[in-house]
Amino acid sequence: MDQFSENVHATNGLRTVTMRAIYHELCLKVTCVTSDLSGQGKTEWIKQECYKIDRNLITLLISNGVSYNSLTRKLKNIHI
Repeated sequence: MDQFSENVHATNGLRTVTMRAIYHELCLKVTCVTSDLSGQGKTEWIKQECYKIDRNLITLLISNGVSYNSLTRKLKNIHI
């Protein structure tokens, strides 16, 4: 990644509304559930919703301590 460092630009990220629009347009079979707060029952809600509509559940926990290499490996191993 260092070879592209001159092309890196700091951003403020995307708002939730923008992220939903992107997922809706590009990933019709993907539901993204996010929150700034932990322990709010997101995982349990997701499990229940998947069970209701008979869908497979794939979880990918992204926390503050996750490394780029670890996240990349996890994403690579997901087969949708």
